Amino acid sequence: MIFDILNTAVYYCGGVVAFLYPAICTFESLQKPTDEHADERWLAYWIVFSALYTVEFFFGWLLDFVLLGSYHWLRLFLLIYLSTGGAKMLYTVHIIPQIRQYLPPKKGGEGIKKFENQINDAIGGN
Repeated sequence: MIFDILNTAVYYCGGVVAFLYPAICTFESLQKPTDEHADERWLAYWIVFSALYTVEFFFGWLLDFVLLGSYHWLRLFLLIYLSTGGAKMLYTVHIIPQIRQYLPPKKGGEGIKKFENQINDAIGGN
């Protein structure tokens, strides 16, 4: 019973570590336009977090079963690691190489500009 209570507490602490703390830090970094490193750090966090959340969405039940109840503890430690700078390393080492193989080569941002124009046309923006 005590283990169930602790697991529930760790589950909710994971929510605070995963969402609340990074959201506040992201908001603060956006308020300081001169600090580009903080912007990059938190953008990398949200990209890595969304990738891991997607995996967890589909396979969380399996991870919880295989890890016999210690899944929430490991998840909490992973989220603490990500929010203290580990996300930037995971993003640089693992996610960028995976995404780059599916993207066309850069051409001076022409693709981004074209996409922005299509979005603006679709929503009636300027």
